[in-house]
Amino acid sequence: MADADPTIGELLHLAHHAAGDPSLWDEVLKRLCANLKASRIALIDHNFITHQGEISHSAAIDERFRTLYRVRFSGKNVWLNAERRLLPGDVFTGAELVPNWELVRTEFYRDWLRPLRAFHCLIGVTFGCAEEVSTLVALRPLDELAFNAQDKRELGSLLLQLRCACELGTDFMATRRKVEILSDIMQTLSEAILVVDGECHPVFLNRAAERLLAEHDHLVLAHGMLAAASGQETGKLRQLVAAAAGTAGGGSAKPNSEIAITCPSGVPHLLLRIKSIPHSAIDEGGRHRQVVAVFAVTTETAQTAQQLHESYHLTPAEARLATLIVRGYTLHAAACSLHISNNTARTHMKRIYGKTDTHRQADLIRLAAANGRTPPH
Repeated sequence: MADADPTIGELLHLAHHAAGDPSLWDEVLKRLCANLKASRIALIDHNFITHQGEISHSAAIDERFRTLYRVRFSGKNVWLNAERRLLPGDVFTGAELVPNWELVRTEFYRDWLRPLRAFHCLIGVTFGCAEEVSTLVALRPLDELAFNAQDKRELGSLLLQLRCACELGTDFMATRRKVEILSDIMQTLSEAILVVDGECHPVFLNRAAERLLAEHDHLVLAHGMLAAASGQETGKLRQLVAAAAGTAGGGSAKPNSEIAITCPSGVPHLLLRIKSIPHSAIDEGGRHRQVVAVFAVTTETAQTAQQLHESYHLTPAEARLATLIVRGYTLHAAACSLHISNNTARTHMKRIYGKTDTHRQADLIRLAAANGRTPPH
């Protein structure tokens, strides 16, 4: 059996590592090239609807030919455009898909395969559906032996595990792409967002949070942990974070809590909202660490909320909501930003209207703009 061969075992072991590190695929294909006695080999994705495709990884095919394939020859690949259904696990020789006499008359052969010194082909299907297919394509020159039944069996015996590695790689890539998208969105937010473990070690900071820490005003990093200027506030912050992470000794975890952080320079307090989230980070040693989200209300927003709180006797929660409404948020957007339900936001708004003697969001905005949030008589 193929997996009894230590060389094959190493190849498959490397292929599964390549699922997490795509840069390893070129080495996998180089070893597979030697195993199949091929001169070149490639992983090729092809879309049957657009007749377009690309070489995702290869051995002995340089970037120029890969680019030519993508922009010009993917739609002319007679093997992948042959009128034959390609299913996962299938293995074909090129001659089984398109006769050699027909191949040599094509532009695909004349302008891409022949300059590449390729003619004989062996194709294994790693993924296939009605719209697209992913294949492993091995090539040999015209003056070498064509791929035969033994070569087909050899590739077929490896294909199941290679398919598994390819599918894992696709899943990892999709996950990485989602993480990159979400990270980019987080970086555009003006609100400082910190993800920390139960001991206040940062796991993730968006740009606003990095700027906040760089100011060395409200919050700093002391020995790699979040700290306030006041030792008392630092202790309270770390206690709340530990409780939210479920790591505090004794007491039950609090899913959500708040703390106001003072500033030695005298600027308004910074309000930190600490929210428990059902996720853990994994450190370099493979240990799981429960993490907590910390949302820092910006100085300008905190000042506005403080003024509303003092001028109209709003509760802190009502003042934060009113501040976002004054800044132009819709009620739904404000509720999402504050991580409260729409029903809770509506209840707060009824109380805000009563305390400010207004009846609509537009009235509240005009009131704030007209009198600088001075208290009513």
